Amino acid sequence: MSSELTFTWIALGILAVTVAVRAIIVQTTKSQQHQVFLFWQRVGLPMGSQRVNDSLRRRLHRSANATLLGGVAGGMLAVGIYVFTHTSGLPFNFMWLVALPAVIIGATVLDVALTVRDSLFGRQPDAPRMARLEAVGLRNYMSPKRLYAAPLLLVLAAAMAVAGLVLGATGAIDSGAFLRGPALPFLLAAAVVLGLCVVMARKILEQPQPAADTLELAWDDAIRADVLRKLGVLASVMAWLAVSAAGLGILDGLGATAAANMGTALGQMLSTWGYFAVILTYTHGSSLSWFRQRLWPNFTLVPAGPAPDTGGQEQGHTGTQGQGQGQGQGQS
Repeated sequence: MSSELTFTWIALGILAVTVAVRAIIVQTTKSQQHQVFLFWQRVGLPMGSQRVNDSLRRRLHRSANATLLGGVAGGMLAVGIYVFTHTSGLPFNFMWLVALPAVIIGATVLDVALTVRDSLFGRQPDAPRMARLEAVGLRNYMSPKRLYAAPLLLVLAAAMAVAGLVLGATGAIDSGAFLRGPALPFLLAAAVVLGLCVVMARKILEQPQPAADTLELAWDDAIRADVLRKLGVLASVMAWLAVSAAGLGILDGLGATAAANMGTALGQMLSTWGYFAVILTYTHGSSLSWFRQRLWPNFTLVPAGPAPDTGGQEQGHTGTQGQGQGQGQGQS
């Protein structure tokens, strides 16, 4: 066994141990309540009652397990492809265009399926249910830049793919090398993923929201916003990888010249930076509080609000209190 292959399997073994440890940690009560605390801080809604806290803890725990299980399934698929294709080492194209999409798709699909199947608060036929007086859409849960990031990136990927085909037809690059690359298949895959994400987002918006009061409805909106955000991450990452595949395909078509090799190295670096930029776009700023600004503007932040029950470890942080109720709500 070569040293390169040995290093690869050692890296995969370390990753497997890390995942196993993570799987054990998320089952602990301390970890589950810490998840609630972090989510509560970012969402900015008052906890209100122990019922909300317990429901949120169970939902986030199931979500963490689904994400972990889906990610492991995607990772195993990538490892299977790695073994059966006799890939040498851990090449950039394999890691970014095979392993990464497999893990992200697996992690997202199971979490979304969980949301479609279950609601935050159980459906109780005799309990009152809050009814919205106005319909809500994706714009209520995602900011414009997050809502349109994936379609715009997909348009950019399509434009670059067309540019690659034109350059190949005119002889500026090796058309065979470009066509053998992953640019066109990945463009198709990104388009399919975007379409499926749109369908699933609409399905989520059509789901009933059993809630006994406005605060429970607001927290159900928080879970909706989080899952829609994850769909946005998936669609945008796939679209960005399609952009990367098209760009790297054009560079590969230039041949093995010094300038082309330098361009490929730069392209790989830009692909990596772009991936992290997409992730940061969907995880920072108002990514989890946009829905509150649109649907629940009267829930305002005030200091010293009651924090979720975290076993006494997270007390003393700034909290949130609801001032009034969300607009356009009624009880039926």
